[in-house]
Amino acid sequence: MLLTKDRLTFLDSCRKILKKLGAEGLSIACGNESTGLTYEDELIYISEFSDGSFMEVERKRNKTPIIYIHDGAIILYSGDFYFLEDHVKYLLTLDE
Repeated sequence: MLLTKDRLTFLDSCRKILKKLGAEGLSIACGNESTGLTYEDELIYISEFSDGSFMEVERKRNKTPIIYIHDGAIILYSGDFYFLEDHVKYLLTLDE
């Protein structure tokens, strides 16, 4: 149960980062392209389509996909999100 709660918190935090720090434009998620928001730095890549149908979070160090959302449903959620939790928490503290 705790792992599920942590995953949902992580997903919610990634969406907050997109709203706060993301750039509007071409968004690539799950191998698809559309308009949306993208945030990228040296550790993480976050992208979500404007309609919410696709989302991708990737750990850039080893190109590991952490989250894939397809047609609004989570189709992949890797335990590797733990490696990025502290970084995501830090990003939430940044000003725009």
